[in-house]
Amino acid sequence: MLRSLRFLSASVAARDYAGLGLLLMILAVATWTVSIIFSPTMRDMAMKRFHLGSDSFPLWAAHQAVPSMYNFENRVQFTNQLLGDAPFDPTESTYSQHTLNHFPARFITFGDRVPGCFSEQRQGTFQMNSTFGETELVTRWQIQQADPLHTPKTNSTPSPMIIERVSQNWNPKPQTSHTRQATTSGENDE
Repeated sequence: MLRSLRFLSASVAARDYAGLGLLLMILAVATWTVSIIFSPTMRDMAMKRFHLGSDSFPLWAAHQAVPSMYNFENRVQFTNQLLGDAPFDPTESTYSQHTLNHFPARFITFGDRVPGCFSEQRQGTFQMNSTFGETELVTRWQIQQADPLHTPKTNSTPSPMIIERVSQNWNPKPQTSHTRQATTSGENDE
């Protein structure tokens, strides 16, 4: 902290506006990061960023400065079945479920996991749940091969995929049984 104050006073004395600008940007990003804890608006914007669903590109771009690796609990589910809004079948042979921290949407946008998940069918349903406190954002995508007649010769040159968002919903986090019992007993007292 003392070094920061020395840097601030030296920058002011030397009229180093680039140094002051850098310090202000660092303080702004730190404030923005901490505000996720206290501001529902900031938390919702950060969750939408994780789900590739920001309201605008400038808003998404502004959020890139904010560290976000471990802000939320992120769970993903995947199956080669095209489900739409239907529930997943955990007994289906291609179903998988994982907990991911670092940008879970990359599971379907790029990375080394995509070819293994799609096996030979080159299609599927992907759902991502992000939770923070009492709020959960659930987004589901359907993924299909752009040209189903084209089969890639190797896994290193996969064919283009069409990724379509099926739904995006805010769900309140389910109450624990202890909280439900306290709420029920409180309602009976009236």
